[in-house]
Amino acid sequence: STFRFDLPNLPHLSDKDKEAYKTQVREREEALEEKRRQEERDMQREQRAQQEAVRRNRHRQKEALLKEKEKRVEQEDQEKQEAEVEEVKKKKDRGVEEDDVYVDDEKV
Repeated sequence: STFRFDLPNLPHLSDKDKEAYKTQVREREEALEEKRRQEERDMQREQRAQQEAVRRNRHRQKEALLKEKEKRVEQEDQEKQEAEVEEVKKKKDRGVEEDDVYVDDEKV
């Protein structure tokens, strides 16, 4: 056999204390909810800041790679130009004119 035993809500408190208790609980829950919302906003702000930092870093890396590539191309162009100048000097030393056409080192 089961006996049902019903107690009123917060039986150890007076009616005035019950209202004060409920007010405190509500205020604490509201404060915790506001704290949770603020933490969520802070996390979102931090995530955006991290994403922006990653974006800026990628941009800097791309710029650095482009500059490096430009330097390489300039250096290759300079080396090619120097090689062409050297070839012209060699031809002049051998008495070859610019307009002469050679096949297998024989003038055609």
